Amino acid sequence: MPSELNNYGNYITNKISGFVKRKYTFHNKNSLSLNATSGYSGVLVKEKNINTFFITPELDLRINYSIHYRKMQPFFIFSISQSQAALYELSTYLRPLSNTIYSRHKNIQQPLKLAKLDYFQSWYWATNIYSSLQLSFYKNFSSFATITNINNFVNSETDSIVNIPTYNFNISSSQQIPSLFLKALIRITTGFTQNTILLSNNSKILFGLNRNCFFNLSIRKNWHRKYYIDLRSEINFNNFKLPENLSGRISPNVLNLKNALVQRIAFNKKMYLSASASIFSNNLFTNNKTTFPFVDAEYNIKLSKSPVTLTFRGENLTNTKRFYNNFNTPDSQSFSNVPLVKRRIFVSCKYNL
Repeated sequence: MPSELNNYGNYITNKISGFVKRKYTFHNKNSLSLNATSGYSGVLVKEKNINTFFITPELDLRINYSIHYRKMQPFFIFSISQSQAALYELSTYLRPLSNTIYSRHKNIQQPLKLAKLDYFQSWYWATNIYSSLQLSFYKNFSSFATITNINNFVNSETDSIVNIPTYNFNISSSQQIPSLFLKALIRITTGFTQNTILLSNNSKILFGLNRNCFFNLSIRKNWHRKYYIDLRSEINFNNFKLPENLSGRISPNVLNLKNALVQRIAFNKKMYLSASASIFSNNLFTNNKTTFPFVDAEYNIKLSKSPVTLTFRGENLTNTKRFYNNFNTPDSQSFSNVPLVKRRIFVSCKYNL
């Protein structure tokens, strides 16, 4: 490493802590468990440009509460912690990631503070009928931010801890319901997530907001255990809210869709045919929106009175040339098209001894 980037040093950490574990059981088998650890961490940093020592009070508290009441069995998990950053986050040397990229870690004495609350509830109403609900809230009181600078074609990323709280809120639910009208099994999953993120712009830390909604539907049905179908639909929607000086750089709304049909025909115990067809619609509401299909099929047969099994499989039967993929974050949108192997057929033979 070039001498001006060297900052060798000694890093010594000492910790002293104690812990308490308790579990309490109440009527109806309700229970509460407590895990707590508390202590101090001292760090001595001796570098070429820095010589410092600091002490961080540390705390890790976790509370679990479970309720048993008829068909309801919800449980809560609450945790809060304060800890010292890891040594690799305290040292200030530059670590080469490649020939032109260096990563710098700044020495900041601020402790890491986190809090989290989870709630989960499931209901088992009858055979093949259930519902579930999950909520979670996570708050980081000392968030990480990354600032990227370019100097003489060398890209330097600086990781630091900033005293700006960020949060993440998530709610999701799942249901499985047999339909007497359709004589099918229906599964529905829905969810919503909202979280704040930190954006670096002109050496300033800015706020951003990300919202995500998703909906998954699956309908499974079979006829006399001979013909099976599975209809699947997936919807994923992102909404970004950025500061005014950044809001015009990306589309605030991005929608991704996937619809699929999976089929399987069992002629008998020794022969079946399966096929799946999917249609992707990616990056809707942006300049890179696209739609493309995929079809795969497989025919499997076990020869009568023989240990030989033959399999014929066709992949990418629609001969789709490329897979169009997208990656969306609150501060950037990237779009790529990956070349695919064209239509192909496989034949395999299995012999059971």
